[in-house]
Amino acid sequence: MKAIEYVKHRFLIADHGSTISTEVVAGTTTFLSIAYIFIINPSLLGTTGLDQQMVLVATIVISALATIFMGLFANAPLVLAPGMEMNSYFVFILVGYRGFDPYSALGIVFWCGVLFLIANVTNLRVRLINEFPDTLKSSFSVAMGVFLVVVGLKIGGVILYDDHLLLSGFGVLRGPEFWMFALSVSLVYLLDGIVNVRGGILVSVILTFIVSHLAGWIQASGSATLPVDVAHSFKISPNLGVLTSGSAIAALLTLFVIDFFGSIAKVSSMTKETYLDVTGESNSLKRALYVDGAATTAGALLGTSNVTIYVESHVAIRQGARTGLSSVVCGAMMLAVLPFSKWLSLVPVTVAAGVLVYVGILIISSTKSPLISAGIQEKATVFIMAILILGTLSLDKAILVGLISSVVSNIKSPNPLSRVLVVSTILLACAVWTSWV
Repeated sequence: MKAIEYVKHRFLIADHGSTISTEVVAGTTTFLSIAYIFIINPSLLGTTGLDQQMVLVATIVISALATIFMGLFANAPLVLAPGMEMNSYFVFILVGYRGFDPYSALGIVFWCGVLFLIANVTNLRVRLINEFPDTLKSSFSVAMGVFLVVVGLKIGGVILYDDHLLLSGFGVLRGPEFWMFALSVSLVYLLDGIVNVRGGILVSVILTFIVSHLAGWIQASGSATLPVDVAHSFKISPNLGVLTSGSAIAALLTLFVIDFFGSIAKVSSMTKETYLDVTGESNSLKRALYVDGAATTAGALLGTSNVTIYVESHVAIRQGARTGLSSVVCGAMMLAVLPFSKWLSLVPVTVAAGVLVYVGILIISSTKSPLISAGIQEKATVFIMAILILGTLSLDKAILVGLISSVVSNIKSPNPLSRVLVVSTILLACAVWTSWV
């Protein structure tokens, strides 16, 4: 009984109108909803040359610890893991197009986490939140979602890109690659979108893998042995001296923008029924963003891409979670996955292409509200950003278009010109320009 009373007091459960049983059930359900990342993240990052099983262990450990710490430190019902939009940018842009080796790309991720922490410690966080219009922040999130959809279509062979990452046409809509994609999209939409099966995304990935293997579309590869010494998995060393070129700085600023405002947009859309205040003054929000930034920094040192707050957190909130106890429960279940990681490392990324498309659509739908009532210029800007991403897979240029449009709107308005907005636009423009030349 003393333990139960301690838990109630520690997480202020009664004060937030929740119960221990509600928090436990919500945490368990959220774990089932997010567990797919333990398959997809290592599969994606493994294509860059990083050891897939090392990335898998790093993904499990940093996700679990960050989620548990979110519950204990911020008392917020939010879960964290390497972001789908972040790992796709890491693989296809930083390593695949910009030519960074994976260790230099991890160095960029590390400094992104540091910049995130600096913004949170100083009043820059408050100014960024308050001075960037809601429509601009939402456009960033929509851009992330579109990017994820496009990456899924690319992996599925539906659309093709040349060596310069310019859209070159459509793929052959038949054959094993396409059938895997079609099966993946169909299963994830059916199980998670229509039937609402708990853990539907995870189940869809597993079923796609099984059916694809039985049909002969893929062959399982890799070793099914977990390293005896798990600490050996933490020997991936990022290159922390990477910020010596315009391309690296552009990548850093892009990662920061999509990570920081992606977190704000997701939290704001998911926590309307909770005590979290997204205006930038809430102590709980400050602590949540501290955890977010620290997790990205630590994740890079362990060997994975940006760790961020997940939209699947809304599963816990929808189930009635109002405190960090649900996060602690979810994080503990993540750690329990570690002994089974030997099987997860066998799944190739091709079976998850449909999931990338589906999650991208979820991100778009969860953050689009401010854009519905926006003016013609804002809607046209988002459309241009989406077309730019589709045509060039360029998230940094799309974000720059959004910033420039917002500056133009700010100039035309009677309100004082936001110096933070202007400086941010100039910095990203210079970085993008330098990366071209």
